[in-house]
Amino acid sequence: MHTTVKQIQRTTLALMMGAIAMGACDSASTTGTNASPAGAAAKLQFAIDNSSNTAIMINPHLVTLHVGSGMTASATVVDANGNLVTDARPTFYSTSPNIATVEVLSDGKSARVEARAPGLTGIVATYGGVVDTLIVTATSNE
Repeated sequence: MHTTVKQIQRTTLALMMGAIAMGACDSASTTGTNASPAGAAAKLQFAIDNSSNTAIMINPHLVTLHVGSGMTASATVVDANGNLVTDARPTFYSTSPNIATVEVLSDGKSARVEARAPGLTGIVATYGGVVDTLIVTATSNE
């Protein structure tokens, strides 16, 4: 299957419309906040940069981890024709490293995410001006 930027844009629009329908962001922007029961906020970010015609997708987009556990996230970058940018090395960071940390793995396209404390945070992957975010809910082991 050959995924194009247009297909990714349509998928992103569908996700954004779903977020709007759930009240996660307002209809005037592509970002918004959604308060968790604990009062933490998750920022929704979308992965298309029309000026450079590239897209980045982080996988998965949503995960729940127990404190002390971890998982691997990966980021894929495609060009305007939907071709994989094989030499892309995204930057990964945690919006709240006290809740979850992130460490880039040797392949440069994936990262290990570890839950450190209960809460809600984002693991952000960026490349060439495009951004996508994995939302991490860290829960206590009790």
